Amino acid sequence: MILDALSLTPGVELEADLCIVGGGAAGLSLASALEGSGLSVLVLEAGGRKFDAAAQEGLNGEVAEGSSHSPPHMYRRRVLGGATAIWGGRCVPYDPIDLERRPWVPMSGWPIAWRDLAAYYPRAQELCEAGAYAYDVSEALGPAAPPTIEGFSDPDIVASRLERFSRPTDFGKSTFARLAAAPAVRILLNAQALR
Repeated sequence: MILDALSLTPGVELEADLCIVGGGAAGLSLASALEGSGLSVLVLEAGGRKFDAAAQEGLNGEVAEGSSHSPPHMYRRRVLGGATAIWGGRCVPYDPIDLERRPWVPMSGWPIAWRDLAAYYPRAQELCEAGAYAYDVSEALGPAAPPTIEGFSDPDIVASRLERFSRPTDFGKSTFARLAAAPAVRILLNAQALR
């Protein structure tokens, strides 16, 4: 069921077994996975069903000087589907070192190991509609595939990795009909979590 927080009676309390904050790729995937579980699910999405420039307030930010990254408001969205409403579909799994604590990287380290996360990558790949979960040239194209850079060899540089791209998949559109009809899942639009 899709609800709009702007149409709710002020002060109304909504109850659910599980509340998911954010209706982007992760939030909508989790809500979809819990459909039929016997749990009541409430998804809070700060934006609406369609892009609204006024709803983007608060997404501004800065990048370090000299960085090649665009400012955050260019790749984030408060809209059902989140950033998947505008992404190009690029999919690349984390490497094990990305989750490890590294003394030279401030605030690095995840509370889970890469092997725990890796178990979910094939399903995530499927949800993103990005083809097979194969990110090595020989795995994706077969052992007879030519090297990515003919004659290149360096022990410190991996040159056999690929990026994969989805359609790109907008999770707000790909999950909408199913979640709108799910009796135990409620999506509350225009519901910015403040505390």
